[in-house]
Amino acid sequence: AEGTPPHRPRFVFLGKLQKPKGIDLLLRAWAEARLDADLVIAGDGPERPRVEAAESDTVRYVGWVDAEAKGALIRSATALVFPSLWPETFGLVIAESLLLGCPVVATPEAAGDLIVDGENGAVSRDATPSGFADALRRLATDAELRRTVTAGAAASADALDFDRHVERVDEVYRVARVAFETGA
Repeated sequence: AEGTPPHRPRFVFLGKLQKPKGIDLLLRAWAEARLDADLVIAGDGPERPRVEAAESDTVRYVGWVDAEAKGALIRSATALVFPSLWPETFGLVIAESLLLGCPVVATPEAAGDLIVDGENGAVSRDATPSGFADALRRLATDAELRRTVTAGAAASADALDFDRHVERVDEVYRVARVAFETGA
């Protein structure tokens, strides 16, 4: 069915195809990992020729995608891959992925506070091809870990949900106002 992860693990990269976003790291890690899995790369940028050259039986480049296609790709994924080489203040693609209940494989730089290894994704030990390959391998080969981090991603979505956030802030203000008005 559309939007359900396939039996064969599928990893999805969404973003600008440039060195700081870790696209070269991802392609080298993918080649090293030799997984029975698929990698779908969506986006555009200066590293596009490198991505096109890497297309194979397990690597598919789909170019730039609109918001609707991006959501469908995330929903079809076993995990989003986010191999950024620079610290992300707030990875919007990571947040989108978690909101759709999709775990994330990330470098320590990219994971920030959003991705916790073994809870809602897999964080590589470092930003090297072998470190990222190991993180991909763990998720591709361990069905129990996939179930755990998928459930964790869905739970993380609750924390990111803006409406829920507004409700929690509103509740804090109500409690504070009552405490102030009653002198408690």
